[in-house]
Amino acid sequence: MATDNQWTVFFAEDDEDDFIFFEMAVSQTHPDCLVERFESFESLIDGVTFHGSLQHIIIFINLPTLAGPGFGILDQIRRSPAFDHVPVFILSANVNPEIISNAYNQQASSYLFKPASFNEWKELLRPAVSFAKNL
Repeated sequence: MATDNQWTVFFAEDDEDDFIFFEMAVSQTHPDCLVERFESFESLIDGVTFHGSLQHIIIFINLPTLAGPGFGILDQIRRSPAFDHVPVFILSANVNPEIISNAYNQQASSYLFKPASFNEWKELLRPAVSFAKNL
């Protein structure tokens, strides 16, 4: 259960190794964050809904490895006025400019390139989570 000052980071990720790196990097760089993993987009929406409060949450979505349309979940999140203030980051290895542009057109807070090593995860997530907390 999150405390009043604790942030919850929701991560839609189907790869166990990437999740472990992500969770460790967030825990080391932002100890006030609780990380929750969702292996499908549907479970992410259910998890956010079950969480109740939309205060102090950050969402990361891995694209395109999860089954289902990744941008569909971003669109679904952004269509709900309750999520207007919730930072949503896209994590992907895809460098296609059209895909990146599409993410921003659908109001992603940022499009981040998925790192390969643990140190790169920390270097990526330290400023990303700090940025999200200050939105």
